[in-house]
Amino acid sequence: PYRTMDYSYEAAQIGVFDTLYHKGFIYRGLRPVHWSPSTRTALADAELEYNDNHVSKSVYVSFPVSDVGRSGSGEKLKAYLTHGRTLSSVIWTTTPWSLPANQAVCVHPDVQYSIVKKQPDEDVYYIVAKDLLGELRKKTGLTLDVVLDGLKGADLAGVVCSHPFLGRPSPILEGDHVTTSAGTGLVHTAPGHGQDDFAVGTKHNLSILSPVDDGGRFTAEAGERLAGKAVLADGNTEVIAMLNEAKALVFGEDITHRYPYDWRSKKPIIIRATKQWFVDLRPVQHHALKCLDDIQMVPPSGKARLGAMLVGRADWCISRQRVWGVPLPVFYDARGEPVVHSDISKHVQSLVEKHGSDCWWDMSVQDLLPPSFRNNGETYTKGTDTMDVWFDSGVSWKGVLLQRGIDIPADLYLEGSDQHRGWFQSSLLTAMGVESRVPFKSIVTHGFTLDESGQKMSKSLGNTISPSFIVRGGKDKRKDPPYGVDILRLVAASADYTKDISIGTNGFAKVHESIKKFRNTVRFALSNLYDFNPEVDMVRYEDMLEVDKFILHRLYNFVDDATHAYNNFNFSKVYRDLVSFASVELSSVYFDVIKHRLYVEAPANIRRRSSQTALHIIATALAKVIAPLAPHMAEDINNHIPFNLTLSAQQPQSSIFCAGWVKNPVQFNRPDLEAKWAVILEVRQAVNAALEIVRSKKAIGRSEEAHISIVIPGGNQSAHLGTLQSIGSELTDIFMVSSCDLRASTSSEGPSDIPLASHTTANFTVEVRLASKHKCPRCWRKNSERDDIPCSSCSSVIKT
Repeated sequence: PYRTMDYSYEAAQIGVFDTLYHKGFIYRGLRPVHWSPSTRTALADAELEYNDNHVSKSVYVSFPVSDVGRSGSGEKLKAYLTHGRTLSSVIWTTTPWSLPANQAVCVHPDVQYSIVKKQPDEDVYYIVAKDLLGELRKKTGLTLDVVLDGLKGADLAGVVCSHPFLGRPSPILEGDHVTTSAGTGLVHTAPGHGQDDFAVGTKHNLSILSPVDDGGRFTAEAGERLAGKAVLADGNTEVIAMLNEAKALVFGEDITHRYPYDWRSKKPIIIRATKQWFVDLRPVQHHALKCLDDIQMVPPSGKARLGAMLVGRADWCISRQRVWGVPLPVFYDARGEPVVHSDISKHVQSLVEKHGSDCWWDMSVQDLLPPSFRNNGETYTKGTDTMDVWFDSGVSWKGVLLQRGIDIPADLYLEGSDQHRGWFQSSLLTAMGVESRVPFKSIVTHGFTLDESGQKMSKSLGNTISPSFIVRGGKDKRKDPPYGVDILRLVAASADYTKDISIGTNGFAKVHESIKKFRNTVRFALSNLYDFNPEVDMVRYEDMLEVDKFILHRLYNFVDDATHAYNNFNFSKVYRDLVSFASVELSSVYFDVIKHRLYVEAPANIRRRSSQTALHIIATALAKVIAPLAPHMAEDINNHIPFNLTLSAQQPQSSIFCAGWVKNPVQFNRPDLEAKWAVILEVRQAVNAALEIVRSKKAIGRSEEAHISIVIPGGNQSAHLGTLQSIGSELTDIFMVSSCDLRASTSSEGPSDIPLASHTTANFTVEVRLASKHKCPRCWRKNSERDDIPCSSCSSVIKT
């Protein structure tokens, strides 16, 4: 169930806020945040989408040098400020609207800068990074001849420029964030509109100016001409016009680039300094990063991704300006200062647990305040900020687990690959802050669904497929059959879910066909257990036939691999191995070998009971292995195992999910049989090839019409002859023929006539002849003395 709307969950969330606040993690401050003018709220990183086709106004702007100050290059620069010459720092920005908030220009201390002459016939000089001159010449068409080289950024620090149209000082400062990957190597710095800018501004005590309101319009602080204009629309255009009028626009163009958008409104955001509530992540960052080593990540790349996001995040803005959500339990006094107190939080928490978070909006201040804060001579107003949705979901370890008596860490957190920056991160950080431990043992992330052509599924494109359509089918059931829930689950399980996967009707049909074969395999096993009661008829492992022991060895390996794959959430391997084991190991080999004894031997014959014992173990194991992927099919198999010990008269509907995982006795693990049966199956494959030659000549129809001779060169007797001799009595079942003889090539014994066909390998030769006796009317093997009487073997069974 979806728990975050439960009153108890919301109350737990307020409790987590209170704990983090009083541990010193939460503070209120003026900082630049991602701001959505369209929804009028701050946004977290996880609430951003990126539009690769956003178009911005890109401008190169000159900031005139007004004073060389005490810079290391002061004397050199003075020459370009006399005799009518002008010298300017040239900055580049894709946010012209932020220029009214400019407080400085930043350079990198170690970057090489040059003074260049704008054009040969003008006494206008620019300061530009040396490495970016070529790109600037290409864009602007200006000659930009170098007149002074060898200036380092550190030499320029202390130079004072003037704002291009506001006239106020804009000093050149050092900043390690400056690069020469694009632009001019000089960065326009507005501490109210950028994170790096804010850091520089705080270090140098610059004004944190942000003349933009909640709706993304300039305030009066930006000046009368700009006030009221939208910064992402006409305000941006007006700033560029003002640059032109001030002759400060060196060059401008439209560029298409990646830009952050509000994930809800799908509209561009801005960076804007406002007073918000933040979680200081620095105290838990190191410990959180260290704990990632102990968390199982599927896929493993998730560890590096989550780690990189933890390293790159010092603060988390948790306040939102919305009319819905869980409120921050904060009041403000008459001076506008926040009042946060445990008594207040606990009182609000108790009210929320009883009435839900809406009580914050519905109740009066007096009702929301605890008795100790009522009538104390102070006037309070309740805050209107709500908590970030990632704080909502991030405290699920508290609201869903601890609150309900379930300890952490949880076994598994499962979500899409976009949640490293969202739920996974917020859960880890809040749990580390409050509990000093991780909230999860494992994280599994999945990709997203694409259509069969590889396109992202979208309602507007009309290429989505509803799960109910797959489960129930379309109107035309022949064209769009109902596949049921199991097939829907198996399609997901069959793919590499850690990546985006293509989904379509062809894929469902393919999986349905594979599972139909699997189902038929299980049906064969179940249909041959109709008279097998494991409490009475189970054969001890020591007394089982070797072929049955061999299939149990293969089953042991299959279950062991499946267990390991499940533990590592590798569902596609489990699916592939299930289909392969059923179709290859069982249907194509083992079932063919045991059919004769199942159908022909006496009911209680040890050979038949041995195979039934193996079938019972296999059917039970297959039901349990497929259960996590296809629960309905697993229950179906479980309910149709005759004399099933997991079902009883008292509990006729006992679920396979109550029966425990597969019992996989170590005695089933027989690597010695693997080598031996590799030889046997090699010979069986050659026998089948020889029989196919005879069938193609229409000399025989069924394999039971044939007699097989295996002739082995003397030099290979120990490797092949000895192996086949050890199971000589089983060879007719293994090869599905009426009779078989085995001999060395040097032997004079054996048939003397020319075989119908032969197949020679490096180790042996297979010869095919017609069986010499008559067809038994009961077992169909040619071992009868006459057509109308059973063979000696069948006669013994009948008498019994």
